[in-house]
Amino acid sequence: MKRLIAFIIGLMALTCWVSCSNKLSPEEQAAQAALSYYNRILEGFPDGLQAAKADDGDLPDDYRKQRHLTYHQFVNDIQRQHGGLQSISISPNVARRDSIKAKDGQWQHVTYAFLLFTFRDSTQEEIVVPMVHQNGEWLLK
Repeated sequence: MKRLIAFIIGLMALTCWVSCSNKLSPEEQAAQAALSYYNRILEGFPDGLQAAKADDGDLPDDYRKQRHLTYHQFVNDIQRQHGGLQSISISPNVARRDSIKAKDGQWQHVTYAFLLFTFRDSTQEEIVVPMVHQNGEWLLK
C-alpha cells in the first residue's frame, strides 16, 4: 500500500513538473504573439499588424490611414531592397521585460521580443518588437 501511495505521489509530481515546464514564460508568449502578427506580412496581409496594435482603437481616422500606408510601404521596401521576405522566426536572443511611464502617468509593462527576418536575397535582420499585455492578450506597442 505504501508503494502504491508513493507511486501515485511520484506520478502526480511528475505530471506537475511536465505541465509546469510546458508553460511559456511571458517573454516567450510575447515573442510568439509578435511572430504571429508579423507572419501576416508573409501571408500578404500587412494590415494584420495594424489590427494587433494596442492603441489602434484610440487613433483618429487620419492617423490610422497613415499607419496603414506605412505598413504597405514597409512591405514594398522589403520587396524592392531584398526581393521580398522569405521567413520570420523568433530570434535566439531572449526577450526582455521593462516598465515605462505611459501618457497617463501610470507604469506600463513592456516586453521586447526579438524576431529574425530572413529575406529572399539571403540577408537577415533582427528586429525588436515592443509588446504589451492587455485584456489577456499580447499586442504590439
